[in-house]
Amino acid sequence: MWCKIRRFFSGLLLFSSLVLLLSFLLGNLQTSPALAAVYSHREAPGQILYKSRHTLRDNNSNPWQIIVFKQIKPNRATSTNLRLVGFPGTVEFEHPQPLKITAKSRDFLAEDVFAQKAPGANVGQYNVATVLPQLRLGQTVKLEIPVKNDFPLSLAVPSEVVLEWKEIAGKD
Repeated sequence: MWCKIRRFFSGLLLFSSLVLLLSFLLGNLQTSPALAAVYSHREAPGQILYKSRHTLRDNNSNPWQIIVFKQIKPNRATSTNLRLVGFPGTVEFEHPQPLKITAKSRDFLAEDVFAQKAPGANVGQYNVATVLPQLRLGQTVKLEIPVKNDFPLSLAVPSEVVLEWKEIAGKD
């Protein structure tokens, strides 16, 4: 009798352990949802803002806030811009110089949106609407920042960030 009871509980324990192990393995094998770095914001009826924001360091290890955004407004042309914000007091943009974007061995120039007046000396904004569709997926990009100093500043943009930019450029 005790032998049958012991065998029953051993089998129950083995079965429970297998169920727990299987549920643990299946729970760990499921992929968690990716966190999208492209955000959308409804500013007004029919007006949407898509944006991607990252902090990257230039060739001198200075941090930069890089924002690509596309504004869609009813009955108006859409604009896709890249805004660069450097640390105040460490950098001053040279307006109205274009931003040079290098992808592999091909160079693109993005027009300076703040050619007339910038919100601050450390802020630059460039029209990238025609450049982004020409960039290839999986490609890293180098930005050569037009600043007022003796040495050139550049930012290496990872391919994952370029992918986000292309996603924003494709929004309608």
